[in-house]
Amino acid sequence: MNINTFVLVSALFLVGACSTDISARKPLDEGLQKTLEITEVSVDTQKGIYPSSKLVSALRSAVIEELSTKITRGRFARLEIKITHIKIIRSEKRALTGMLLGANKLNVTAVIKNQKDSKRLAEYSVNGSYNPGGFGVFTDPETSTAKSVAEALVREIYKGRN
Repeated sequence: MNINTFVLVSALFLVGACSTDISARKPLDEGLQKTLEITEVSVDTQKGIYPSSKLVSALRSAVIEELSTKITRGRFARLEIKITHIKIIRSEKRALTGMLLGANKLNVTAVIKNQKDSKRLAEYSVNGSYNPGGFGVFTDPETSTAKSVAEALVREIYKGRN
């Protein structure tokens, strides 16, 4: 194998990429954004989608962790997350092919409801695509994908607040 081929193969193994597409079907009112305190998080799945319990737990935990970084008090709400699409590539497969197997995908819809009367306050659609490349060998794909989606979702809900 010549040096050029080696460099190309190494680059394909290591290179990773990610993208998150978030759309606010019903954005949170700006005034409410300042006082919204999400105290309850649930994760469910769309019919026909069968994630591992580890992924469901990782997503819920990651969202709770991200929410804990937001300092808000006032209007209590709950966040209902529904997993609509998943594709997770195991670390063992990544070891041999790096980025060539494609991205891990996790798509969710998230609805924020008033805790008192269950009134829908906001709704978001998150399509996450994360390709860790060869570095995926060293991370848990479910946990890292769930964390990436959680970070993007909470960032969108609070739009950069604290």
